[in-house]
Amino acid sequence: AGRLTLEVLEHNSIAKGSYSKFGFAAHTLDPAVGQAMFWQKILSPVPEDLLSASAAVSVITADYNNAEHARAITTLIAEYGLDPMGGGKPIPDDALAVMVSSLASRPYAFSVLAFTIGANGEQEQAVGVCNCFEAFSTFTGKIIVNVHDCFVSKPFRGKGVGQSLLRGVEKEARVRGAGKITLEVLEHNAVAQKTYAKFGFAPYELADGLGRAVFWQKMIGPGPASASASASAGP
Repeated sequence: AGRLTLEVLEHNSIAKGSYSKFGFAAHTLDPAVGQAMFWQKILSPVPEDLLSASAAVSVITADYNNAEHARAITTLIAEYGLDPMGGGKPIPDDALAVMVSSLASRPYAFSVLAFTIGANGEQEQAVGVCNCFEAFSTFTGKIIVNVHDCFVSKPFRGKGVGQSLLRGVEKEARVRGAGKITLEVLEHNAVAQKTYAKFGFAPYELADGLGRAVFWQKMIGPGPASASASASAGP
């Protein structure tokens, strides 16, 4: 693994102190865009109308063995890396080279792609992608789908592509029996937050006074793991 991640309530100072001591810190790309906040959408037992997608795009669950789909995912994620909300830096070529094959090797991963539609109804240009992973809720006993990447190419923003991608994610999440969908969003990324809120996402909160859940991470450097913790007593 390259990093460890977790969510912590912003006013839970005891937990934050423990995580900080172990090297965790709030995930922040740039002070101007703020730290990453943890949002969720609980899936209702009765499926909502997920068929009303944008007429301008075709949304599919990607086939990682399909060369066109693989190129689309790689190209869009490379563009995402250059975007200010993706860090504003090129993603290393070696990471891009293994990305789709690594996704394909993980049965708990799936990607949703949005393509423009040509005059004859054929798929044309790939304009959006969501890369997702299954997790598991120990509190509900149900699958959680986490949206790890959600990106729409800049010329196609404001056209309903993001909503269409999220519909595609929710369809696949329901097929997999998920109870909710989660994602991280930078606290000053108002455009993305508006898109997610429109689709039913909201900040994760437990109770008044504890604050919202924020996304923390610890980068794992190269070298052998030194996980031989001292055998102190305790739960």
